[in-house]
Amino acid sequence: MSQIIDELINNFSDEMLINLLEINSSFKPEKKELYYEGYDRFKNLRYLGSIEFEDMNRLGLFSIKVNKELNERSGKKEQYKLGKQIIEDHNLDLAIFAFYDEQGSFRLSLIYKEYAGTKSRLSSYKRFTFYVNKKLTNKTFKDQIGKCNFSSFEEIKSAFSVEPVTKAFYDEIQTWYFNAMDKIYFPEDFKFSDNLEKDKEIRNSTSLIRLITRVIFIWFLKEKFLVPEILFSEKELKNIVKDFLKNKSSNNYYNAILQNLFFATLNCEPSQRDFTKNEGFLINRSDYGVKTLYRYPDKFLIGKDEVLKLFSTVPFLNGGLFDCLDKENEDKKVIYLDGFSRNKDKQAKIPDYLFFQPEEVKIDISNYIQGGNKKSTRGLFDILKSYNFTIDENTPFDQEIALDPELLGKVFENLLAAYNPETSTTARKATGSYYTPREIVDYMVEESLFHHFLNILGLSDENTEKLRNLLSYSSEGNPFNESDTNRLIDSIFNLKVLDPACGSGAFPMGILHRLTFILGKLDPDNKYWYDLVYNRAVNESEEISNNMDESEKEIMLKELNESFDKSFADPDYARKLYLIENCIYGVDIQPIAIQISKLRFFISLVIDQKVDKNRPNSGIKALPNLETKFIAANSLIGINKPQNLLYTDDIEKIEEELKKLRHRMFRTHTRTAKMRLQDKYKKLRKQLLDELKRNNFSIEDSEKIANFDIFDQNSSADWFDPEWMFGVIDGFDIVIGNPPYGVNVSKIDLSKYKYSDSKNNSASLFIEFSFKIIKSNGVVTYIVPKSLAYSDGWSKTREFLIIKNRLNSIIDVSKAFEHVKLEQVIICYSKFQQKQYNILTGEGWFDCIKKTGEIESSFALSLDILPIYINNAKKNILEKIKDKTLLLGQISETCRGMPFQKKINEYGIPILRGRNIGKYSIYGNLDFIAISKDELSRPKLKKLLEKTPKILSQNIVAHIMNPVDKVLIMATIDFDGNLTLDTVMNTYIKDEFKNIFSYSYILGILNSKLSEWFYYWFVYNRAIRTMHFDKYYIGKLPIKQIDKSNQNIVSEIESKVEDILNIKQKDSGSDTSQLKNEIDNLVYRLYDLKEEEIEIIEKGTS
Repeated sequence: MSQIIDELINNFSDEMLINLLEINSSFKPEKKELYYEGYDRFKNLRYLGSIEFEDMNRLGLFSIKVNKELNERSGKKEQYKLGKQIIEDHNLDLAIFAFYDEQGSFRLSLIYKEYAGTKSRLSSYKRFTFYVNKKLTNKTFKDQIGKCNFSSFEEIKSAFSVEPVTKAFYDEIQTWYFNAMDKIYFPEDFKFSDNLEKDKEIRNSTSLIRLITRVIFIWFLKEKFLVPEILFSEKELKNIVKDFLKNKSSNNYYNAILQNLFFATLNCEPSQRDFTKNEGFLINRSDYGVKTLYRYPDKFLIGKDEVLKLFSTVPFLNGGLFDCLDKENEDKKVIYLDGFSRNKDKQAKIPDYLFFQPEEVKIDISNYIQGGNKKSTRGLFDILKSYNFTIDENTPFDQEIALDPELLGKVFENLLAAYNPETSTTARKATGSYYTPREIVDYMVEESLFHHFLNILGLSDENTEKLRNLLSYSSEGNPFNESDTNRLIDSIFNLKVLDPACGSGAFPMGILHRLTFILGKLDPDNKYWYDLVYNRAVNESEEISNNMDESEKEIMLKELNESFDKSFADPDYARKLYLIENCIYGVDIQPIAIQISKLRFFISLVIDQKVDKNRPNSGIKALPNLETKFIAANSLIGINKPQNLLYTDDIEKIEEELKKLRHRMFRTHTRTAKMRLQDKYKKLRKQLLDELKRNNFSIEDSEKIANFDIFDQNSSADWFDPEWMFGVIDGFDIVIGNPPYGVNVSKIDLSKYKYSDSKNNSASLFIEFSFKIIKSNGVVTYIVPKSLAYSDGWSKTREFLIIKNRLNSIIDVSKAFEHVKLEQVIICYSKFQQKQYNILTGEGWFDCIKKTGEIESSFALSLDILPIYINNAKKNILEKIKDKTLLLGQISETCRGMPFQKKINEYGIPILRGRNIGKYSIYGNLDFIAISKDELSRPKLKKLLEKTPKILSQNIVAHIMNPVDKVLIMATIDFDGNLTLDTVMNTYIKDEFKNIFSYSYILGILNSKLSEWFYYWFVYNRAIRTMHFDKYYIGKLPIKQIDKSNQNIVSEIESKVEDILNIKQKDSGSDTSQLKNEIDNLVYRLYDLKEEEIEIIEKGTS
């Protein structure tokens, strides 16, 4: 197989392609020429054969020659369009297409139909592609296609999956990262923690993640041929860098090449590039703190002029990513973080071999990660060189099998989780990812925009259908008339979207891509979009004419026109640039996360620009400054604005000037202009401080607002306010994200949050916080723990979502995050109230998210859950279960046992654990505890030890998946006054009901299949992990009231329960299944269920 693949790569031909698929004996070769009009970019269209799979899916194989030289981006849309048409015309379910050029490079694409439920309903097409070129390593292509036997649709999908390459890359990067942790040095001026060990760990972790961020950004620039290969060539560098790789202590490469590339090249215009002076303190101090000049001439083997020539072809990018973080403090002293310095004591030190080490070496990183004592690693550049990179971000419907910018977010959030100070584990024992999967981000973005646009256009079946088509990657063209089209473009131009816990920017990027895609449909020539952008720019320049000279205006308008000029950039560039400037905002508590978010936006802007070496700066437009769009802050802590707040004219004037300044800062490119605007920004903040104090703001909050510095990339504000940080006064249209759950909320004033039940439920705080910052009719879409749908701790939040807002939908995506045990749901709500409405429900347990039904808001309130899987048949059964009943919680009291795990001993009083409780039995070896007389006198202990009956049940409800999903209730009666641990629930019938309901009767219902079915669907909402059986949950069970009509059934249940208890008391292992079945049937009769209803329950529990 490897020989066939090597031959295919080196000498592409139809015959070699056929040989590849003939590994499956079912492949039927059949060459046939095809003809398609309207596709001038292609020739030699050939059908090469087919495979009929056992699952009735049919695959076709095709080869198509392209007229021009092929690269990873060329002609992708046309290829996809042609592929889909061929699949339709040949009545195929899937096909493999090889688009190849004269040089033998090819794109091997798997395109297949995705159906909604049955084959009668086409949902969408999906495409997965390998780009293969003789000059590339093609490692992933060889590995994955080399293992494929083409025996089934699933086998082929697996071979064309991006997941294996993602995982392999992350594993290598993570190992390199932990290996480098104790081998690097960065200046210690800035203190991250008072704990010395933690301080070093956080410093090294942050610096390494920042380094990886910068290096991989450079790697993407290499894909655009903007950074010369010589800078990463071990052979060439030996003649450029002094003592390069001489020994393990050699560390000149990072300083001489990478730091000068980052700070003095990419962050400096070509005409201003030069070396710092190195002629003694008095002369040198004119360059003190200037971090855009080259350093380290002593670390080169070549002269300064040759160094400048080495970097001369690299364009100036701006954008803040490569701003050196060594900054002057208020005392004009430089605080070193990056360590880009002439002072040797302040220089960062990274050994050369960490970048260049082609041979794998075994290392021990068990201090940082479980199972890390036998890991292999190599140099960072050797890792990067062995993978293919694609500069386009994939979508769920079109993916390149290569490393794309989206995957970097996943990698970095894994690394962030490895050192996050909030977790208290820093970099040690890291396990698991919190990155939101691409499919979920895509769904959440679509739902948010759908509800926003529907609010703009008005609710109707026609608008709903048209919007779904507009948002769909699978449908083409614009379904709206000119008037509605312009309304939609206007709404996009004025849209404000925030992710208040943005991490590495998955949701802001998802919004950017989908809006760019939509604008491409609505305004393919960018005519209306241009008019909107141009008119705003002209109006702004007129408003600030006193502070902007004519030359600055001319430059601004010239750059605006060039951003729309197709000779400079693809049309998407102008869409993205002004969407970023006007519409998208992100907040995260970690500065490093903010920097990674900005990285992904920079990549997105670079890829759509056209490289032209004959133009200044290679035709590349300098990137915007995103400090005004992404900030490090604590979203959940606001400022205390005075009651009856009425700003003075002076405050409003300063606020308006700050807003305009942010827009100018976004577009400013030169260091001089940037510094000038920063100085003006500082002066305005000082003026603001005095005015706020005069306007009854507290001194503390006034200083917070005035001292907030958007240009400080090292700090995180301990507060957040959209008005003062972003200039957003009237709220956001959409808030979207994956808010953290269970983080420390001790610094948050919880009295300001009325709808959170639990002190550590930070996700519920975000839900309420978002309500405060969105406009009326605004949309909030979050992915949160599934416990929201049923847990006692989320009860107030559920009520808030349904009553104070309109909950549009809830989707169960189960265990959406790799290595994270918590299940998740997606919620989408709009900020307006409606008395009675339907909530859309759905699930995404497997490959795709599908909508399954609707539930009435009143029904959800009556159950105090958000029922996701309830159809009419289940509702009818529920009505019967509830008829003429009292809730178990009404007739009984329930409490947990004692938290005495630490008191367990070899002697003392026997105590029961959850594992000792079975259905109708107490079994297994008991533990003992030694406790004092004082403890025995405590009321709860006395109650538990009373020799009166009580029902014991396991506190953790077992979830079973085979042969069907269900929960298992384990309960029995204790007549002996046994003490229990807190893994056991103790239920007592209230005195006023003891003569009405017996323990045997209640136990029979509690242990029945009907009870398990009820708890699974109507209490735990099909949850699969860590369901507690506390009084809130156990108390929801409807207990049928007893009258003459059912007395005989009740007596039979009691009798059979007592029979089982007697049998189990003698031998807990006895088989009593026959009696249990008889009780189940009696319970069905008790609740008056019909055969078809019993069948539903039996299928769900047997």
